Amino acid sequence: PGRGYCRAAFPPPLAVAESEDAPSGQKVAALAGLAWITWDGNGEVDTAIGLLDRALELQPGSVAVRFLQGRILRCAGRMDQSAGVLEALLSGDLSDEWRQAVADELQAVGAREACA
Repeated sequence: PGRGYCRAAFPPPLAVAESEDAPSGQKVAALAGLAWITWDGNGEVDTAIGLLDRALELQPGSVAVRFLQGRILRCAGRMDQSAGVLEALLSGDLSDEWRQAVADELQAVGAREACA
């Protein structure tokens, strides 16, 4: 499917992200999902990063959100920005699984690998 096909997926996560009653964890997950849809479906890098920034305001230590930010930046060809996000993440306290995922992503950045 081409870019723009995901617009129909916006209403449910957007409603959660904008709800005053939703727990912050649900809002963070909704914002991260919207960010991926925005990037993967529509190629809107800055909008996606803005959504992830909002998620990080709610949950500053979210490894998943920071990782997604690094991946989107890499996929958008912003290798230096991606490396900065991932290196900062790698210097923190991560589970073995996250440490490996971040290291692999950082290696892809270093190799200037494009996203599939």
